[in-house]
Amino acid sequence: MSFKLMAALFVAVAAIGAVYTYRNMATELAAVSAQKAQLEVSMEAVQGEFSDYAKSITSQAASLKRAIAEVTFKYEQSQKKVVTLEKMLNDHDLKKLSLKKPGLIESRINVASNKLLKQLEAATQTFSSETENETVSSETTEADTGNPE
Repeated sequence: MSFKLMAALFVAVAAIGAVYTYRNMATELAAVSAQKAQLEVSMEAVQGEFSDYAKSITSQAASLKRAIAEVTFKYEQSQKKVVTLEKMLNDHDLKKLSLKKPGLIESRINVASNKLLKQLEAATQTFSSETENETVSSETTEADTGNPE
């Protein structure tokens, strides 16, 4: 009888252990399922952000490609102008031309020199007026405070 009692006790303990393990596993499964759901939501959010980021990069790349194409086109146009001007200057001997027609060359040089001189005067006048304004402002500040810096 003690063998039967021991066997019954063993079966009872094993059944209780199995029920406890089953409940524990069910709880862990529920927790893992909840974590999985949270991770899936997070993953969808990250995928959405990544998709937006990829679209942004794609649009930026497209705009950069257009800008590069525009700059390249302008560069090619300017190179064509340079070649044209080089040909023109190579075809003309300015020294010989100035000796043949001094009035033509001299008048063009004078016009260009006057234009540059006026631009220089305008630039220095602007700088000069800004400097005068700063000087007047600092003198007013000194008079107000009574202390020279």
